Amino acid sequence: MKIDIVKTIIAIALSALIAYACYSISNYDSLRWIVTIGAFIAIGVPLFLALGATTSNHRGSVLLSVTSWVVALVMIGTNVVFAFCEFSTPAYIITNGIILLIYLLIYRSLYKQDNI
Repeated sequence: MKIDIVKTIIAIALSALIAYACYSISNYDSLRWIVTIGAFIAIGVPLFLALGATTSNHRGSVLLSVTSWVVALVMIGTNVVFAFCEFSTPAYIITNGIILLIYLLIYRSLYKQDNI
């Protein structure tokens, strides 16, 4: 796996901007920072792997990138929904954590299959 530094910086900046957007649209002051930090992590990981990481096999790289983009869009959707409504912190962490861990499991299995 090769990492492109410029695309990685763009992915981090993009996830920071989306996290700031979640901060801005959240009406609940007590939950604002949870949504901001959670959105940055939950959106940053798939964006980093979608933009910043490539493999030597072009077909495998496209498959991994498409999977990462789909999960990034799902994470953006869930974080925007959480930004608009009041929620409990454990529900937010569990929801984003399960989605992120399942994504990492799928990504790893696809990456491992790609390198065989």
